[in-house]
Amino acid sequence: MVMAKQEKTLQEKFFHAAYNGPKDMSRLFIRETLKTNPEAAEWLDDGYGRTGLILAAWNGRLEIVQEFLDAGVNPNQRGEDSMTALMLACARGHLDVVKALKKGGADINLEYEDGLNCAEFAKHASKNRKDLKAFLAEWQNEQPQPINTTPEPQ
Repeated sequence: MVMAKQEKTLQEKFFHAAYNGPKDMSRLFIRETLKTNPEAAEWLDDGYGRTGLILAAWNGRLEIVQEFLDAGVNPNQRGEDSMTALMLACARGHLDVVKALKKGGADINLEYEDGLNCAEFAKHASKNRKDLKAFLAEWQNEQPQPINTTPEPQ
């Protein structure tokens, strides 16, 4: 699909803001963009299928992640590669972003295509964060356990 020059400019600005733009200006730009065009968070991607929320989480930009969550962006959206913001924050060892995503409703039980979950990504994090691993273990323990409906053999 050929993108109009204006849309491409919006896309470039949006991803610069999410990935590495100046914090205050980025927050304002993202807030205003999502206020006038809320669905932009779902369809604007960086050309590789990664949304602004996913890029911000990957890069550890807590304030930007929070801006997306405050705007009502789905914390469980998946990039083209099926990765979520939570998986990438875990992989990069960004505990503060992981906590924000949890508070924003992220699902710790989602799995990557090959069955890896957030705890697995944290094990191989670029920063060996024992605090992140402990936080994920505690979060996982908070999850309701499935009820066994299979009758016990007599």
